[in-house]
Amino acid sequence: MYYRPMRKFKLPKSVNICGKTYKVKAFKDSTKLDPESNRFLRGLCLPKNQEIRIHTEVEPEDMLDTFLHEIIHAIFFEMLGLSETIPENQKEVFTSDFATVLADTLVRNLLMQP
Repeated sequence: MYYRPMRKFKLPKSVNICGKTYKVKAFKDSTKLDPESNRFLRGLCLPKNQEIRIHTEVEPEDMLDTFLHEIIHAIFFEMLGLSETIPENQKEVFTSDFATVLADTLVRNLLMQP
């Protein structure tokens, strides 16, 4: 999907979303992102804690896509609260597709360094 492979993607330590600072934490072991579930995750957004967790042992393009995916979850939360009116599976489908297209757009337009 990406115009050219990225050599590297460095996660920031925090990101400001709707005026709130979300800490960004990197995890090499994907099962540690959510210790309660002990399942493979690429990323996790914990809006009540203002925290985004990202699995870093992946290709840079995948890490960028996941990071944007979790940012979109945080934006949804900050804009809509818990958004109980939208089913979880619909939020995931939209968030995944939107993050992939946004990452591709940023890379193609050289807004993210390849």
